[in-house]
Amino acid sequence: LRKSDAARRRRTAQYLAGSRHADCARAGGEAEEGDEVSGHLMKTLIEVGPDYRREKFIGGSDIGGILGVSPWATPISIWQRKTDNDNEESKPAKRKLYARGKAWEGVVCEMLVAKLEDQGHKVEILSTNHRYVDQDVPYFACEVDIEMRLDGDPNIVNGELKTVHPNAAREWDDDEESDQFPTQYAAQCQWGLGITGRNCCILAPLFG
Repeated sequence: LRKSDAARRRRTAQYLAGSRHADCARAGGEAEEGDEVSGHLMKTLIEVGPDYRREKFIGGSDIGGILGVSPWATPISIWQRKTDNDNEESKPAKRKLYARGKAWEGVVCEMLVAKLEDQGHKVEILSTNHRYVDQDVPYFACEVDIEMRLDGDPNIVNGELKTVHPNAAREWDDDEESDQFPTQYAAQCQWGLGITGRNCCILAPLFG
């Protein structure tokens, strides 16, 4: 089990290393399969159908645990979630917590757009909460909270929206322009970039 788990983490780390950088200022791009943009092979987006079930995929929220950088999950706990029909994610309390987070995403999204516009950007919202699977590994998936186009650029920016409890705020840099933020969120951003084949993800936290 340990050997298998280690091999799985190595493959995941290799996949993340081959994905796009999460610290860029502009979006990556949509392109036909096989097109090259900035030296990277672009991917064809495959959207997940309505029968999506979290336990059947490795998603962005799982990556921190798999890599051992999440304070809430481990490789073993992720495996348990995926194989246990009565896992925590199916319990009413956990579903309520997820629903509460989703409800706040609209507020965080509005604040992000307002901030970008204050900085002089023209923001076009293309979609929210779309799920995609990787074109090469069918059980790799991601949900992109918000997809945007900035300043008419044909390339698209992924956005990850977070609500941060005051007790967890110390894990973030006080400078809002800093790229210092919890490693598990960096892994989640990179995971989404790798699956969508894009160059940029904006991580937008709301504290309080």
